[in-house]
Amino acid sequence: MKLFWPIALMVVIFCLSSIPGVPRDGQFRVMTDLDPTVQNFLHIPLFGLLQWFWLKGLTTPGRSLGVVIGLATFITFAYASLDELHQAMVPGRYASVQDIFLDAVGVVLGTLFFLFISMRSDRFRVRRRS
Repeated sequence: MKLFWPIALMVVIFCLSSIPGVPRDGQFRVMTDLDPTVQNFLHIPLFGLLQWFWLKGLTTPGRSLGVVIGLATFITFAYASLDELHQAMVPGRYASVQDIFLDAVGVVLGTLFFLFISMRSDRFRVRRRS
């Protein structure tokens, strides 16, 4: 169940990146009316959340934090790269190095957020025991 959320978010990202860049009349519009700059910067929170979900899902007792971060980063970044390739095949969309860079920023921020939350909860546990 711990891996449900990262996989579910990957499905959502796939669906969002499948939306044609220029919808025809009468087609359902989801993100196409957003300013392209806003669309680009949405990569940061989206892939930051994906990284955080993977970190939460892969963390188990006895597993090294470095291994968890490395594995989560590999999965998230690999998925971001594959998502860009997928977008290149969608009408009106294209692959972008800028998007991969923004995805990487999201990965870093998601990792930092995870570490911050983990450290705070560990400190709280230590204080409570004292």
